[in-house]
Amino acid sequence: MVSIPAIAPTIDGLEGDLSPFSGISGLNNVDVVMTSDKDKWTRCPVLEMQAVPELAQSTDGSDADKLSLRRHPSVDKNGRYNGQSGYNSGEANPNGSQPMGMGWFPGYAIDVSTGERLNMAFGEDSWLSADNGNDMLWNPSPNITAGGGGGFGGGFGATYAGGQHWIYVFKNSQYEEGSENRMPAYDGGNYLYENLEANASTTTVRRVFRACTWVGSSLLNEDFSMLSPEDGLIPNDVRVRLRVAKAYEKYSPTNLDVDNYAGATNFWNPLYTFSTANVATDLGNTEALSDALDQINVVPNPYYAYSAYESSKLDNRIKITNLPEVCTISIFNLLCLNLIDPGNIAPLELSTAQVAHILLSISAYTALMTAALQSILLAATPHADAACAT
Repeated sequence: MVSIPAIAPTIDGLEGDLSPFSGISGLNNVDVVMTSDKDKWTRCPVLEMQAVPELAQSTDGSDADKLSLRRHPSVDKNGRYNGQSGYNSGEANPNGSQPMGMGWFPGYAIDVSTGERLNMAFGEDSWLSADNGNDMLWNPSPNITAGGGGGFGGGFGATYAGGQHWIYVFKNSQYEEGSENRMPAYDGGNYLYENLEANASTTTVRRVFRACTWVGSSLLNEDFSMLSPEDGLIPNDVRVRLRVAKAYEKYSPTNLDVDNYAGATNFWNPLYTFSTANVATDLGNTEALSDALDQINVVPNPYYAYSAYESSKLDNRIKITNLPEVCTISIFNLLCLNLIDPGNIAPLELSTAQVAHILLSISAYTALMTAALQSILLAATPHADAACAT
């Protein structure tokens, strides 16, 4: 009798602490980017997520155990495998020695603390063909559970979990474990294939997953669709930021001994670059100037004998908001008032007669700015029996 397996990205024997840098202190800060740009995709193993071998797909007749490489020929970036029309062997099996279970994650992972690109893997449940679980592509479905029938063991409420397209991110653990036979930075998936497929053993499998720092599930938003593999799968690029607080310390992606400065930049101390190009002052940009003028307002508008800015019955006050730091305000009516205020909100204190005459029905204003002096022109509609020229 087939039992209903748990939906999980791991198996018995891999639970608990596997790593000398286990716990939150061993986690790294990672950006996972999903993109339709195939030049940035990550070659990686596709892991079987079906826990019942009798249900899992196996094209070569071997056991299809959960968390082992899919028993399916390696595929290129379009999901094609050897024997299919348009198959690209340089993508599916670039070194000629990885014919089984390798595919492409549509994106990449970066350790933002070290700048290294990281190895990845993703899973799929080959029993769930209706949820894209047997095509060697990262293309989750929107289905969490079934409304009735099918799925794991059948029956109402069977679990699909989007086809179990789990995402795995592995850190470069060679430095922390002090050994060159541990997980490296991104190497095209070669280390993962060697230890999970070519020379797989209990020891090598545990060695791989002790370097796994992040695992995430995935579901497709039911209001959207994935693109075709030829078009890059991902309908819009997305970046997932995974963060933990980390101490600043020396780190080398190449030397196990960080006191050996051969090839070092900044003595292996943290080194960052940044740009202020997106926040720098942009001079002479008339389009931006027009947008800025749209933010200038007169409040309250219209003025009905009272505003919340006033502190007493003798106080009559309006404000012009979002002004530049230096400006000239001109009101053209029977009275002309010029005001310079160092803040970005300019209060106008007028007599009751002035307010009633000038500001009862403010309807429009125009703002003009020049490079030397930014001038704000406030045009107010006069009282019905007054004349105004601008």
